[in-house]
Amino acid sequence: MKKTFLFFSVVRCCCLSLSLELLLPLVAEVVPEYSERGRVLLALPPEGLLEVARMDAQAQAELGWLEEELDPFMEKITLPDGSLHTVMPTREALREAGEHSLVYHINKLGGFQEVATLLGVQPRKRPGGWWDLQKLHEEITDFMSALWTEIKDPDTGEVYYFHQITGEQSEELPERDEAGGGPVTSVDGYMPTVTAIKAAGRWDLHYGIMENGGYTQVGKILERKAVSHNFYLQEMQGSFECMAAEVRAAMRELEDITGEPQVLMPTMQTLRDMGLNDLERAIQFHGGFPRVASRMGLPQRHRPKGYWRDIRNIQKELMDFVKQQQMAPHGESPEMDMLYMPTLEELRRAGRHDLRYALQLHGSTKVATVLGLKLRKRGRAPLD
Repeated sequence: MKKTFLFFSVVRCCCLSLSLELLLPLVAEVVPEYSERGRVLLALPPEGLLEVARMDAQAQAELGWLEEELDPFMEKITLPDGSLHTVMPTREALREAGEHSLVYHINKLGGFQEVATLLGVQPRKRPGGWWDLQKLHEEITDFMSALWTEIKDPDTGEVYYFHQITGEQSEELPERDEAGGGPVTSVDGYMPTVTAIKAAGRWDLHYGIMENGGYTQVGKILERKAVSHNFYLQEMQGSFECMAAEVRAAMRELEDITGEPQVLMPTMQTLRDMGLNDLERAIQFHGGFPRVASRMGLPQRHRPKGYWRDIRNIQKELMDFVKQQQMAPHGESPEMDMLYMPTLEELRRAGRHDLRYALQLHGSTKVATVLGLKLRKRGRAPLD
């Protein structure tokens, strides 16, 4: 007998108005009599078959409805590797929001743990006894591997990877060891901090660690070292002013080394060459080099495309520079200083290569004329 399928029944879900189509196999045991010409059949499904099908379809429909209703209450966290981590809301959070019906339907489908599993999201807590040392090892390994952040040097375009917990740096994104399942780098030998786990929304992992004796005990059992506390780095991360003071100290050190004034934020490579890796990490913590430079009032190394083609930008930057030079004594009266166009050599010695580019783009004479500045020429008196 040729096997075909028949759309058989329509069921209404109690929580939604939803039509469900159930399929029955066209076999003699289930459909003993039928007439293709008259389009009539006699179906005798086994006892309980339709009820099970209805309940399963109803549960799937109710789960889909729950997923939409719970979405605003889900905690969504994007980890440094770009993966999205979604955390199931707690019973208390839903009740505080007045969503008692959601709590009812979650319990009806098996509870918060079961619904979280069905939706593929992370529950706040796992059932008692769920966390054993093997699961902890696997989850901690995956967690540590997800905390590599890609960072691009705004000056050189160089890309490297920075680990959010250990501070380790790598020129390439560390790959997973296919045999051992862990990363090739040394971060696998470290225990994540409680702050990092909570910040990532991994409360289930936190509770799992606590159930197995706490961070110190689990670290010893799994042979994972605690990340040593760098109080110097912590101080710079905790205070923008403290970090800014260290940046200015590095700029003064560069002035002593090069003999030239430093008005721009040191580059990543410069800080590494000076051995100031902690300062680089603190700058990244506070938003990166361009943002920190802006907050400190330092000129940006890289302007938006077309920035120097606008003469108003040149006017602002150049007049600010002239006023700063006026405050430093160098043999000429302040009033005269303010009226002179700085030479390209003066801009080079001051580290203002951006302004040198702007003057070369438009021409010093044209800019001086537009801004009303006098040109200084070698061996001649100032032009009137």
